[in-house]
Amino acid sequence: MKENDRGKLVKIIGLSGYLVLLGSIFGSIVAVYAMVNPWLFSRIVDISQFEVEVFFLSVNLPSFVVVVALGYIFATTLSLNSSNVWRVPYLSILSLICLVLSALSVFNFISVSGGFLALICAILAHTRPTFKALSRREASFFVEIGAMLIASFSILFLLMWFVSSLFQTYLMRAWEFGSLYPPSLLILTIISFLMFFATYLLGLRGPRAGACGALNLTMIIAISAIAIRSQYPYVNFSGYLGIFMLVAGIILALFGTLMYINLYFSKIPPLEVPKDTFPYHGRYCVYCGTPRADLFETICSRCGRKFTWKPGAPFCPYCGRVVPRDAHVCPHCQRALD
Repeated sequence: MKENDRGKLVKIIGLSGYLVLLGSIFGSIVAVYAMVNPWLFSRIVDISQFEVEVFFLSVNLPSFVVVVALGYIFATTLSLNSSNVWRVPYLSILSLICLVLSALSVFNFISVSGGFLALICAILAHTRPTFKALSRREASFFVEIGAMLIASFSILFLLMWFVSSLFQTYLMRAWEFGSLYPPSLLILTIISFLMFFATYLLGLRGPRAGACGALNLTMIIAISAIAIRSQYPYVNFSGYLGIFMLVAGIILALFGTLMYINLYFSKIPPLEVPKDTFPYHGRYCVYCGTPRADLFETICSRCGRKFTWKPGAPFCPYCGRVVPRDAHVCPHCQRALD
C-alpha cells in the first residue's frame, strides 16, 4: 500500500475517533434524560425502574468513560507504519472494545459505527486489498473482519450475562439456558481470536493458503455449531446488535475462507522463463505490481510468476509493472513517466 493511501486510512481512523466521541456525547445526553424518566429508560434497556439509577452508574457511566478514551486514541492516531507488525492487532482490539461497550450501554449506538470504521481501516492497512481480483489479501481482509465481529458478539454477551447476574430484572431469560451459556461464549471468544491471529500471521503467505483455508473453515463450522446450539437470548437493543455482529461475522469469515480454499485449488502455475532473462531484485513484481515481502522471494505471492527480468524492458518506477517502451503514462497506475 502506498504511503498516501496509508495517510488516507489514518485520516479515516481519526474521523472514526471523532464519530465515537460525538456518539458518546449524544448517548450520554440521551441516557441522562432517560434516567430522569425511569419509565423510558426501563423500556429501552429492559430493566426495572427500581434499578435504573444503579444500572446507569455501574454500566452506562463506566462504558462512557472508556469509549471516550478510545475515541481520543483513534482521533490522535498518527500513523499505520507497516514496520510495527503488532499495530493492527492493537487497533483491532481497541475497536472491538469500542464496539462491545458502545453496544452494551445501548445509548452509544452511534459510537458502534465509529468503532466498526476504525476496525475496517486498521485491517485494510495490513491486508492492503485492491478488490480488483480475489487474492489472498481480499480473503485475509474478510476473515479478519469477520473474526473480530464474532469476538465482539461473544464478549458483548458475556458482559450482558455478567450484568444480568448483578441485576434481578435485566435479561431474566438468560438463566433459562443454564451453565452452558458462559462457557460457550468463552469458547467462541477463543476460537475467533485464534482465527484472527492465524489469518494475520499466515493468511498472506502463498504456500499456506490451503492450510489457512482449512483451519478457518474448521473454526467457522465450530462457531456456527456453538451459536446454533446455545440459542442466545436477545431481549433488548444490545442483544440485537450482538446478533447482527455474529451473523455478519460468520458470513464475512466464511466468504474469506472459501476464497482461501478456491485460491489453493486454482493456483496459477509459474510461467516458463525465457532464456534471455535474469533474476529481478526490485521492490515490486514486474507483472502485477505487488510489493515483495523480501528480496529473496523467487515467485510472486499474488500472480505466481517468477521474479525474472528481460534486459532493456521498461517498467513504471511507481507501481513496478511492465509498460510499453514508448509510453509517457503508466497504463496501470496512470502516473506520468516523463
